[in-house]
Amino acid sequence: MSRRIVIFYLLTLVFASCDDSDLSPFAPQGPPVKLQRPDCKVMSVENRHFSRYDSSFVYSSFNHFQYEGNLMVRTHFDPLSSTDSAGVWYHFDEDGYPDYSFRKNDSLFQRNIIAEFEFSNGKLTTYIIPGGSASDRSEWNFEYENGHLSRIFSTWNFGSSNSEVRTDRFGNPVSFTGTRTDDVYPNSVESYRYQYTIGLNPFYGHPPSLYDIISFFQQNVVEVYSYASGPEFYTQAMHEYEYHENKLPAKRTSYYADEFVVTTYTYDCVR
Repeated sequence: MSRRIVIFYLLTLVFASCDDSDLSPFAPQGPPVKLQRPDCKVMSVENRHFSRYDSSFVYSSFNHFQYEGNLMVRTHFDPLSSTDSAGVWYHFDEDGYPDYSFRKNDSLFQRNIIAEFEFSNGKLTTYIIPGGSASDRSEWNFEYENGHLSRIFSTWNFGSSNSEVRTDRFGNPVSFTGTRTDDVYPNSVESYRYQYTIGLNPFYGHPPSLYDIISFFQQNVVEVYSYASGPEFYTQAMHEYEYHENKLPAKRTSYYADEFVVTTYTYDCVR
């Protein structure tokens, strides 16, 4: 059950969000502005975890990314990357969209599918975690209005949720409100708000997985507020960024309830 809670929380972080002051959905909106993205591929990410209570070092984790052309075909993680089966591979359909991701053990020629994707007109419509049995299946369905995400329906082995989404002029979700019914929060009302920077998301446009699902929106999140069946918003996460001149993040420091995480990014850029 705890694994499902973590997965739901991660998806909520991606698909729910709050605006930067000049991008507020409640202010008059001009035409969408197309952000200039440099021709760069994120090649690795290092996360160094520290305790919030005594600033002591806890542990590090590394993500590495492999490409074929412009398609991210594999993510792998140290220290697991020393084994054949480590990491997640992506399979793409004839239109270049991921249709499933899997773990593969090359020596046994086995594939263990861990996620399935369905797209329509370039938009993700369904995200499925098959699970080990029918009762362990999780599914998220996404609806759009005027090309922007507007509603999310989700079901998992111990509950379901139904949420409305509002977006800024860039298409980044800035508010997420809905109902959730499950064994942990029965009949609760949830609301999330995010704030963004103009800085670019290094994973924008790449396929999601259980580990890297920050994929579908252009900008970086700087603050997350939420509540569940309560009158007060509270801050779940805050992020501080240092950027290269091309607006891709060089370093991010993230503050959570009991830890802070320093993330550094490396890229391969066409000059």
